Formats: sequence, C-alpha cells, structure tokens
Amino acid sequence: MNNALSTKNINLLFKVFFILAVCFTFFKAQAVDSYISNTIAVDTPAPNFHAERVLGPTGTQALNSDYSATSQKASKVSLYRYWNSTIGDHMYTTNWGEMGSGQNGWIYEGIEGQIFSSPAANTVPLYRYWNITIGDHFYTTNWGEMGSGQNGWTYEGIVGYIHDTPASGTKPLYRYWNVTIGDHLYTTNYSELGSGKHGWVLEGIQGYIY
Repeated sequence: MNNALSTKNINLLFKVFFILAVCFTFFKAQAVDSYISNTIAVDTPAPNFHAERVLGPTGTQALNSDYSATSQKASKVSLYRYWNSTIGDHMYTTNWGEMGSGQNGWIYEGIEGQIFSSPAANTVPLYRYWNITIGDHFYTTNWGEMGSGQNGWTYEGIVGYIHDTPASGTKPLYRYWNVTIGDHLYTTNYSELGSGKHGWVLEGIQGYIY
C-alpha cells in the first residue's frame, strides 16, 4: 500500500513540475518577444553613439525592407571627420555635438561629405564600430562584415544612410586600413592616399556620398 501511495505521489509531483515547466517556457517566450519588439526593432540612429540602444540582427533584418523605400523625411546631413594622433584613429560622425570643433584628443579635420540621416531611395545603412583595444573606429555598409560586433569591435549604431552604387551628384567614399597604427581612414579625395601610401592600404569603395 505504501509503495502504491509513493508511486502515486511521485507521478503527481511529476505532473505538477511538467505543468510549471510549460508555463515558465511560455511566459519566457512572451517576455523575449516583448523585449525584441520594444528594444531591438529600432529603425532610427541614436543621437549619441556612446549611449544608444544596440540594433541586433533582428532589428537589422526588419530594416532591410525600408532600405530602398523613399522617405519624404530623409534629409542630408554633414559627415564630420576627426583625427586623434595620440591613439592613431580617424573618426566620423553626423552629430556635431559629439565632438564639436574637437575634444578628448580628436582634432576636427572638416566635412567629408553629406549623407542621409534616415533611409532614402537606394540607400543602405552605414554601421559604426569601435575597437577600444587598438583605438579604431570602423565603418561599413555590410552588416555581415562585423554584425553585432566581433574581433574586438563593438557595434555603436548607424551613422546614416549612403548609396551602395553611384548616384547622380555622389562621389566614392574610399576606405583604407593601416595595420601599423590600427586605423581605418575614409575619404572622398582619392588623391589623398591614392592606391595606398604612408602605411594605408586601399580596401575599396565603401559607398557613395554627396
């Protein structure tokens, strides 16, 4: 009799634990879905790259359908260029308030060109990354190149939107890499570094800006 009761109690406990596990799984899935919809699916760049929410792959995929859509609100903004000789780093931002005329070792070098502040026809995001180990800002239109961050580079957000093919009024944005000082440099002036010099190697055209 005691054995029969013990077996019944064990079976009852098993059923209770099973029901609790199912409920926990369900509510956890609901919480994850809520987090993704409220935090990841963001389609606008944050105003300050050092204090923004991170766009993961889910958010990025959600944006893909908007890349080629014409936005009446899309406007061009300046892409400011800075240089920090102490750590050997070129930095680019559309947020003048981030560095202004220069601070924290970065010297203002001028406006590299104009890009869109939001998705416009035939444009793609320009992603920004930061590698604190080697002191390098990195920019790419290819999400698959760095994704949410890898190899020491941390994803900081979307700088703006640029053309990935030539468009009327645009010019190429050339990308260079200097392995000696660990620096990526972007310029619309091909004669600045040409096919590569002073340690910088031409990696190609990152996109087209105004």
